Amino acid sequence: MVIYHMWMRLKTEETNLGRVPVGSIIIYEKRVWITVNKIDGMKQMLVTNIGDGNRESILLASSTEVCYIKDVIKITEEA
Repeated sequence: MVIYHMWMRLKTEETNLGRVPVGSIIIYEKRVWITVNKIDGMKQMLVTNIGDGNRESILLASSTEVCYIKDVIKITEEA
């Protein structure tokens, strides 16, 4: 089995979850998540982690501080 390490340079912005559009990729608690759906009236958003196997979904308050990935600048691989 070969294991690859990927290094990514990202253009990010630290913001509140309520300012992130649905379908965006964010970093929260050192994990990568995708925003799935806004819950109107409750000021919450459903997010799902990105990964293999069982995916965890959680509701987060719109005021939660996250790192919003705006763009990928460069990706490099090494074996």
